[in-house]
Amino acid sequence: SFGYAGLRGYGSSHPNVGEVRVGYQPIHIQIDDEDEYYIGSIKLTEVESFIPANVSENGKEVLEFDIGYGACFGQNETKAIAMSILDHALENPENTPIHDEEFVLLHIDTVESTGFISHLKLPHYVTFQSKLEQIRKIKREDEQSKKEIRRAVLKGVAIPGYQVPFASREMPIGRGWGTGGLQITLSLIGESDVLKVIDQGSDESVNAVNIKKLVQKTT
Repeated sequence: SFGYAGLRGYGSSHPNVGEVRVGYQPIHIQIDDEDEYYIGSIKLTEVESFIPANVSENGKEVLEFDIGYGACFGQNETKAIAMSILDHALENPENTPIHDEEFVLLHIDTVESTGFISHLKLPHYVTFQSKLEQIRKIKREDEQSKKEIRRAVLKGVAIPGYQVPFASREMPIGRGWGTGGLQITLSLIGESDVLKVIDQGSDESVNAVNIKKLVQKTT
């Protein structure tokens, strides 16, 4: 995965495979300072990759080749090539994930990664309760804000032809009083709430309008 990430642009290593070797490597055990005992052999795959690199020489940028080395058990050319890419990336630190030793080592360590993920199977009562309280608090504050806006709107005076300056979503109501209409926010004001409206007629009378009935009349 890290080798593929390097090829896709999350690193700067793009190799040309120089040599792929597959064969058996003898295994010896050294008992003391002199004697060695052959106990068998194991199949290995080795890769040496040539990776272009820019180096400074006499104040100029010169293109050269670096070597990336990869080896793995069994016959697996793809894995060995990927390891050669990662080897070169770790030998040449840059500001990308696969050039970061800590990032790579922690993520390829199956004990580390599997253990950290597996701990999520354990109960997390305190963590969950904390998140739940945060959500409830936000909802309480949001509901309180809506109540305050509703009270402000109901206490305010709306003049026909203008709009109530609360909230961001208004519902235009075509029929108004005098020469204009009235815009209100039904999402913040309940349909059964009463809004005081000044009728710009000759007597400037104040009418209590039921919003639900008003909407039914105008839709």
